[in-house]
Amino acid sequence: MREIWSEQRKLEIWLQIELLASEALCAAGVVPKNDLARMKARAAFSIESCKELERTLNYDVLAFTTNVAENIGAPASRWFHFGLTSSDIIDTAFGVQMVQSADILLADVKRLRQVIALKAKKYQFTPMIGRSHGIHAEPTTFGLKLALMYDEFGRALKRLQIARQLWDCACGAWRWNLFGRWQKILRPPALPSAVDGEILSPNARCWRPPMRAY
Repeated sequence: MREIWSEQRKLEIWLQIELLASEALCAAGVVPKNDLARMKARAAFSIESCKELERTLNYDVLAFTTNVAENIGAPASRWFHFGLTSSDIIDTAFGVQMVQSADILLADVKRLRQVIALKAKKYQFTPMIGRSHGIHAEPTTFGLKLALMYDEFGRALKRLQIARQLWDCACGAWRWNLFGRWQKILRPPALPSAVDGEILSPNARCWRPPMRAY
């Protein structure tokens, strides 16, 4: 769990998302195959370099993309983070981390319920004092207490499964929104030479479609 939420793992997921987006754009005819191959071969980052860049850029995503683009090198680097926003990367990575964390918790809860079930059966006839507001109540059994705990963790398991599904759907919604709009806006083989009066320079690494096209 600690590894999932480490800075190293977070940036690894960021890079994975960036490259997957580039693969999709390559399949759509936007990113040249040679440039994609170079990106996948040379894309890398250094936490130390990212932190150093962030001291001057004051933006973690910009520091990350700058560091990776430097390692990729021109002209392929122009396609890194092409058409993406910071939220596309941060929110999706956060969803991935939540899903991975949920998988760990789900496995732990399932194992815990198995242990509780065995203990409930073992102590099903072990008497104990019932308690109500800190005072003695009617006698019960320790096994019954554990059986109730087993049932409670079952409800917790269902809630966690629903939460995991929602986090996974959030990632799916991002993929649908991003790649769906590329299919409508960017048709191969030509890219616009100017967008809303801003020239798409040969050295540009990032271009975002105009908001009205969304």
